[in-house]
Amino acid sequence: MAYPPWAAGQRILGAQLAAIPPITVIKSLDTARANTTTLTADPHLSLPLEAGAAYLLDGCLYYAGEYNQGGLQLDWAVPSGTAMRWSIGAPALGGQAAYASHSSIPGQPVAAGTYGIGGPNSLTSCRLTGHIVTVAAGTLQLRWAQYAAHGTGTTIAASSWLRAQRIA
Repeated sequence: MAYPPWAAGQRILGAQLAAIPPITVIKSLDTARANTTTLTADPHLSLPLEAGAAYLLDGCLYYAGEYNQGGLQLDWAVPSGTAMRWSIGAPALGGQAAYASHSSIPGQPVAAGTYGIGGPNSLTSCRLTGHIVTVAAGTLQLRWAQYAAHGTGTTIAASSWLRAQRIA
């Protein structure tokens, strides 16, 4: 259902809001990247955004990589004129039992470390949140790479997901 055009002062019922589903994408396949720090679009994690709209963003990335090596850096490609503030909650770089919470804007990547028991087969999670206001329609595209180039790939796993709920 398209977002309805409401007039200023119009009464909006909860049922009307509940009828507007969020835009959701779930990653269908693992994607691995090794020996690269060049941010590149994920082939599965993108969302279409409408012009002149505001969204709340949330999602979760399940990822793996060699313990305390490679890491993960994230950023977004956004439609022209988009204002966005976003953050992650994930393990800090450096292999410590620390938690990193970063807030950023598109074009300023943030990083997360690999954690847990270590190795490429243990998944770590990274929680994404944000607020987006668009001017033009276009695609919100997750871009990512290793934080430090390493021969063992960093992998974002299938079942990672993104969701945008239009709020205006």
